Amino acid sequence: MEKNDLTIIKQEVETLLYENQAVEIKTSEDYSKGGDIRKIVKMKIKKIEDKRKEYTQPLDESKRRIMADFQALTAPLEDFVGRLESNMLTWHREEQKRLDAEQKKIEAKAMKEAKKEGISEVRVPIVNNIQTQRGEVATTTVRKIWSWKLADINKVPREFLAVDAAKIGNAVRHGGIRQIDGIEIYQEESLSGR
Repeated sequence: MEKNDLTIIKQEVETLLYENQAVEIKTSEDYSKGGDIRKIVKMKIKKIEDKRKEYTQPLDESKRRIMADFQALTAPLEDFVGRLESNMLTWHREEQKRLDAEQKKIEAKAMKEAKKEGISEVRVPIVNNIQTQRGEVATTTVRKIWSWKLADINKVPREFLAVDAAKIGNAVRHGGIRQIDGIEIYQEESLSGR
């Protein structure tokens, strides 16, 4: 925005605020005058926003185009990484199952020999865990994280449920609903003008 445009707008705003700083609403005439002033101020806000958009819309459109161009380049790579990670995790799970089975065989063999020889304490070698793998460029580690999915909504404790404010607002404003258990429905006042 040119400094001159901004200076002019700033002066207009200061003048408008100065001229109307003492407005009080005590009579019907004051109320009507307040409506007129409100309309003038709203028009000024719109004029300022329109001026801002003159400057920012081309920038926003340019940013959107640039983001789309780069998204087109990264999207296939992100898809590829997702498939690769899925394959790596599948292999890891299968390999871990194999190692666990091998560990059980070693333990069973050691216990059998210990029993055969009458030994009470048994040392069992541990099969290596494959949490971390080193490559030429990267070290990859498998972490286990807790996650969840919904199994039965009726069994979910109340503390984990959320109210759908948008749905309630729509039902109250547009659906004519005036009674919902646990919800206080009321009217608020707001001004509108033309």
